Amino acid sequence: MMPTKSLKQPGYCHHKSSDQAHVRLDGRSFNLGKYGSDERRREYDRPISFWLANGRRMPDSGDQGAVPSSR
Repeated sequence: MMPTKSLKQPGYCHHKSSDQAHVRLDGRSFNLGKYGSDERRREYDRPISFWLANGRRMPDSGDQGAVPSSR
């Protein structure tokens, strides 16, 4: 029996002690910058769209197809 993939999209999270936004994908945390701004919400869309386009998984850290940085 194969494990099922979750249909739920990972959440936009708030790390309260640092006031930073992040999203956790495949056990890796992606820092999005200061929590709460519209710009950070757009920044959240980048790794999520990449994750969805790759079959709801992130490539290994050594892959050429890693999430491109916008900074």
